[in-house]
Amino acid sequence: MQVESVVSVAPPVPILHRRDVQGHGVGHEGRRLRSISANMWSLRLKNNGGTNLFLHDVEITPEGRPASKDKTPIDINRILITMAQRQNAQTFGNVKFGYDGKKLLWSVREPLFESTTFQVKYGDPDSSRDPETFLVTISPVGQADVSAIQEWIRQGGVGEPPIGTQALDILLRHTKNLTCISTNRSTFDPQTADPQPCFGGFSIWRGWYQGVKATQSGLVLNIDLAYSLFLNEQTGVDFVGAILGRREGGARNESLSSTDTSTCSREMKGLQFYTTHTAHKIKNRVSSLTQNADTISFEFDGRMVSVREYYRIKYNIQLQFPRLPVIQVKKSSGASYFPLELVMFKGDQRRTRLPTARQAQDFIKLAAVRPANRIRMLKDIKESLKYNVDPVTMNTLQIEQQAISIPGARLLPPPKIKYDPVELSPVDGTWNIKGAKLKAAPEPCKFYGVLVMGKTSDVPSNRVQSFFVEMGKIGSKSGYDLGRFDQQLLFYSNTEKDAISGMNRCHSAVMQRYKACHCVFVITLRGNTEPYREIKTFCDTSLGVVTQFIQRKNMMEAKGTICANIILKLNVKVNQMGKNHVCVPVARLQNNFEKRPFMILGADVTHPPPGATNTSISIAALVASTDRDMTRYVGKLHTQERSRQEVITSLGELLTPCLAAFHKAQKNQYPESIIMFRDGVGEGMQEDVLRIELDQIRKACASFKPNYAPKLTFVLVNKRHHTRFFAREKDEMDRNGNVHPGTVIDTTVCHPSFFEFYLVSSTALQGTSKGTLYRCLYDENNFTADELQHLCQRLSYNYARCTRSVSIATPAYYAHHLASRGRCYAKLDDEGSSDPSTRGGSSELSNAECPSSDSEPNVFLLRTFSGLINFDILVD
Repeated sequence: MQVESVVSVAPPVPILHRRDVQGHGVGHEGRRLRSISANMWSLRLKNNGGTNLFLHDVEITPEGRPASKDKTPIDINRILITMAQRQNAQTFGNVKFGYDGKKLLWSVREPLFESTTFQVKYGDPDSSRDPETFLVTISPVGQADVSAIQEWIRQGGVGEPPIGTQALDILLRHTKNLTCISTNRSTFDPQTADPQPCFGGFSIWRGWYQGVKATQSGLVLNIDLAYSLFLNEQTGVDFVGAILGRREGGARNESLSSTDTSTCSREMKGLQFYTTHTAHKIKNRVSSLTQNADTISFEFDGRMVSVREYYRIKYNIQLQFPRLPVIQVKKSSGASYFPLELVMFKGDQRRTRLPTARQAQDFIKLAAVRPANRIRMLKDIKESLKYNVDPVTMNTLQIEQQAISIPGARLLPPPKIKYDPVELSPVDGTWNIKGAKLKAAPEPCKFYGVLVMGKTSDVPSNRVQSFFVEMGKIGSKSGYDLGRFDQQLLFYSNTEKDAISGMNRCHSAVMQRYKACHCVFVITLRGNTEPYREIKTFCDTSLGVVTQFIQRKNMMEAKGTICANIILKLNVKVNQMGKNHVCVPVARLQNNFEKRPFMILGADVTHPPPGATNTSISIAALVASTDRDMTRYVGKLHTQERSRQEVITSLGELLTPCLAAFHKAQKNQYPESIIMFRDGVGEGMQEDVLRIELDQIRKACASFKPNYAPKLTFVLVNKRHHTRFFAREKDEMDRNGNVHPGTVIDTTVCHPSFFEFYLVSSTALQGTSKGTLYRCLYDENNFTADELQHLCQRLSYNYARCTRSVSIATPAYYAHHLASRGRCYAKLDDEGSSDPSTRGGSSELSNAECPSSDSEPNVFLLRTFSGLINFDILVD
């Protein structure tokens, strides 16, 4: 089915307006908070608010050069516009404008001029090439009255929102963008970036995000911290040493293995370098790293020469490190080769690929800024931008001094957590299960083997036995009867390359002994993700056996908390019938849909990471609850028809087997209500996602049973925003200075028309907590704000693998991890990065079915599992 055909068939769906919700989408449950503020500042219009902004289209093309798919870089575009203004000052006059570096230019109060083309010459000052002439065409195409936005907000956001917020964004960013490095809406100033060293030849820069938003309190400027990796200026040889983690000079006097060469090639690909052996700098971008200066040869002066000979003959240079690989630059005319010792990598290049695991560690340490420091830094950034004296905005806009306060913020009480037989009260999103038994553990792990990824000297068998004895004791206290450890079912695999054969030996031995294998425990020496992903994929899709990874250091310590955490995972992974805990609902806050059979859905799409090719696929995941406690889920995966396609056009195909699983689990009942939690959808895509996916759900239900039409509710789940909340008073913050879990905001900084709210549902172990934005686009179940907020909070406490709440509704969380595991199944987890451990999170999928030879090749079907819930990154 093609995306276009689905789009054309799906009927339009009006998005729910908050005025049509009882109480206009504002809740009343919980304790009112007095000191909550957001990282937003009110934005006022000067001149009585009657400011008109005029839109211009910008077209920049090199003169005399055929049209190319490669557009002029944004930084060059800005230089060309500035040069055009300087060289044609009389034509431009005194009209102030902002330019986005691409196609859009907004002027203040009046248009610049009629459509005009300027000739501008520009050349790289470091290049020997003659300056090139560019044609810069600026044409007025429309206008916006910003005061209309404010009036629309005052009227409650009724009707289509007027254009203009994008224009204000561009105007406010224009001046800084002329001297800073910008990406999307984040800006990095080399003068204030405070670079901090990071593994692999990079530094971490601090910048800021800014964006204009329409809120219930009016137009606001949202400012947040932004961090990114930038390349250090360094020689090619030093860069190789940094990538491989060698000491200075460690990569100079040796050849590299094929693995190391491949790693360096992935890290360098696309980065710009310049030559150091020529009179003028020759700039190029790396295509790949290949072979070395002795093994590559080509024709020169009528004979075949090696790269080493070429540089000796033409430049009289004797290469010092000919055994190192060389940079290959591919062009239409052929390939060129550059020895690493003769190039310098240009600094200040922002890393567009995902960070490696080592870089991520450095990044998190630096970017995890506590709330008090964060708001102080944001206020300093806001003052340094000097918007009130910026020549572009000083006569148009005024930014208030104080951050916006939120008088309507509330703190919801946490739900009770029920074990057997006790109910626990979480404190700041956490609870202690000491003395409590699991809610249900009917089929524990009895028959298992152990595979050690190392030697007996690394992990002695007696220490393995001691660990499982301790875990058995912990399990017994929790009501989980773990089987006895059997020395004859302990296997060692000396190399990571032998992981699969070791797993086969272990699994076969357990099956031979017991005729069943509930689990294979895998003990790893360190946090290396390669055997983890390989074994997980093999066991999920081939053996159909549950695996549980344990790091050696955790096994050797055998702490009670580690053992208890593993027991939680085993209970929901093995045999799929366990249930660790349930959240006790507050009856007066339950929506009527819970009185009848219902299903909770979670859906997400994972896309290729930055740096991946356009042919890389996106994978959609759907999970669905099968019990009234919303703790057991089934799920299915499917590849998207196009790379980076967000709309799940196969949603009906994914839902049908989930409905069948529900029908079986609930003894032939059908869900009378379906609540969808859809993750990862930007505001620009929400109308298409709602229209098409809602239609897919309805058609799947109708095909499953004639005239079957359950009530539907569609909620977007979004953490990709830049709104942060801060408390000034001690009793309204936790011990780390963050707002308490349960803080909910549904006024002031929320959208004027959407039924939405921010919910902070978990404790931030590092840095500043970020609430999740829930936006209800469609609702046939007639939720009040209090009911929906209560449901979302309960779902945040339903995550089964730990004794703490999570930051988003659990079904959306599960869908995200299932989609990430799908990339692993499809062998897509190493795209665009030299480190596969950066491919998002991992999840446990019990008993995955391998597609048969006649099955559709792009469909992955899973059996019923609750083990999907276990999100493990080697601490598993």
